[in-house]
Amino acid sequence: MSSPYHGLDEWALDPAAFPVNASGDEQLRAALPWAVLAPSGHNTQPWLFTVRPGLVDVLADRSRRLSAVDPRDRELTMGCGAAGATLAVVLRRFGRAAHVEWTPDPGSPDVVARIIPGGERDVDDRDVRWFDAIRARRTNRGPFTSEPDDLERIEKALECVRDAGVGAAMLTGAARDEVADLVADADRRQMSDKAFRRELAAWMHHNRSEEPDGIRGYSLGYSDLASVAGPLIVRTFDVGRGQAAKDREIAEGAPALVVLHTDDDQPQDWATCGGALVHLLLELASQGMSASYLNQPIEVDQLRPRVADMVGQAHPQLLLRIGRPTTTPPPTARIPVEARLV
Repeated sequence: MSSPYHGLDEWALDPAAFPVNASGDEQLRAALPWAVLAPSGHNTQPWLFTVRPGLVDVLADRSRRLSAVDPRDRELTMGCGAAGATLAVVLRRFGRAAHVEWTPDPGSPDVVARIIPGGERDVDDRDVRWFDAIRARRTNRGPFTSEPDDLERIEKALECVRDAGVGAAMLTGAARDEVADLVADADRRQMSDKAFRRELAAWMHHNRSEEPDGIRGYSLGYSDLASVAGPLIVRTFDVGRGQAAKDREIAEGAPALVVLHTDDDQPQDWATCGGALVHLLLELASQGMSASYLNQPIEVDQLRPRVADMVGQAHPQLLLRIGRPTTTPPPTARIPVEARLV
């Protein structure tokens, strides 16, 4: 992959190099570099991997937690679930069954997912499409458009979320306007919090940064110059009013707004939701669509119940904006998997 930016080598994986005739444990290790391409809040990459005979555990790295925006480690757990689900997608693409257990060990709460490969299996079209979409997937914060039948395609794509045991509701009519108001309200609340701004700024990096994690300016639509000033501005000034106006417009103009929700609100539910999220994002990417997050009203405790009322569920987990991107940003940097093995 040719890019002017640093730290993107992890996206240049060669599927032809996968050891299709190797042992199960060798295949597990070979699949891990794809797993780190999963999404995570602020691109913190909060996962660690332990490889043992016949399985891989995905563990939460609490040192990478976001204490201001995610004090319960809810989104951190979803990120680890996303990595586990991505690993399973890779194994299935190369003809191996893959069973995923969410929070399998009550005595080890940091173990978010356990991936256990099984025997050989037939590879179907979805296996190929999802695998090919791993490197194409982006969290795209730019403008979205849509085609006439995209809402039907998105509704059909939500079936893979429900198949994973997670609810999915598409917002229509007055609910769209209401959630846009909630996003704007949450922006103002979050940006007025100095701890939130300091945390966000700490994970923002300029476009040419050599940091292997965090949010580079180009992911936010910043030029090289603006990406240098961005963290200082966020850290120093309450920009909530401007951010609220921008995000309200983005929400109102989104081709589709979708809430993922669960019946309960425990680590197992968060991990399962992270896995279902990956299935949805890969299905969308395979059809030329992208998503970005408008989770702010779910992250603010006072507003989350109002999102729940809109979808008739007590535990909304993610709010997604979905559509067809007009531009595709470069991917975000990744920590090499070798540095995440324990």
